[in-house]
Amino acid sequence: MSGRVASETYLLGEIVWSPGPGVWSIAECLEHLVDTNRLYLEAISRRLDVASRGGARAGEFRGGRLAAWFIDMVGPRNRRRAKAPKVFTRSLPEAGADSLERFLATLVNFDESTRRARGVDLTRTSIPSPVSGLIRFRLGDAFRVVIEHAKRHIDQAERILHHPEFPGGGA
Repeated sequence: MSGRVASETYLLGEIVWSPGPGVWSIAECLEHLVDTNRLYLEAISRRLDVASRGGARAGEFRGGRLAAWFIDMVGPRNRRRAKAPKVFTRSLPEAGADSLERFLATLVNFDESTRRARGVDLTRTSIPSPVSGLIRFRLGDAFRVVIEHAKRHIDQAERILHHPEFPGGGA
């Protein structure tokens, strides 16, 4: 086995390692973010396709109360485990060595979406929640959901890296 293949195999072992039954691996955390980011960014993109521009000024955004509560629930400060809706766990079986690359691609899409949103009123423009069309988020809140939710699962992945039994040695 060449050195590169051995390194990739070892990396795969690390990224898919789980601290225990029912606990996500780093790859599963990233795939969950791939799923959630994709669904939010698709909804954002559809809305940006028809959003009017020129009505907003920087600093004008006011977040909604429901979104603030939701962001607290999915954000990094909430350490309670919760079962993710199935719509946000479709890619978990695909978790593997390319999970980081797939996650990073969603960040590129996020960056493109924020650029497209320049000049759009982030308070008055809304998108449906990917979980239920009955729930709507202000566009600015939708961006915040993506960011805070990613922070939560990046923190979770870092805790896995520092686990004493982590294959890379823990830290």
